[in-house]
Amino acid sequence: MIGLIPFVTSVMSDHATPLPTMLYAAVVFSTSVLLGAIWGYARRDPVLMEADVPAAERRQGVVTPLLVALVFALSMPVAYVWGSAAGQWTWLLALPAGRVAAMLK
Repeated sequence: MIGLIPFVTSVMSDHATPLPTMLYAAVVFSTSVLLGAIWGYARRDPVLMEADVPAAERRQGVVTPLLVALVFALSMPVAYVWGSAAGQWTWLLALPAGRVAAMLK
C-alpha cells in the first residue's frame, strides 16, 4: 500500500475531481488499517514486542492508525458529495488522532 501512495498522489495532483481524492483516501485508509493490524498482531506475540512496552503504548499503537483510517474513510463521501477540496480538508482531522488515542482508556 505504501508503494501506491506516490502514484495516487500524482493522479490527485493532475486531476482536481473527487475520484482521485477518494482513491488517495482509500489507499491511506488501507495503509492505516494494515498498520493497526500489524500493531495488534505484534502486541499479542512476546517475540515481536518486548514485555516492558507499556500497555498504554500498545493500545495507542493500534488505536491511532484506526482513528486515522476513520478520518480517511469519512473523507471519501465528503469528497464525493462536496468536492475534492472538502474531502482533503477533512484530512486535517487526522492530526489530533494521537492525542485522542492517548485519552482513550
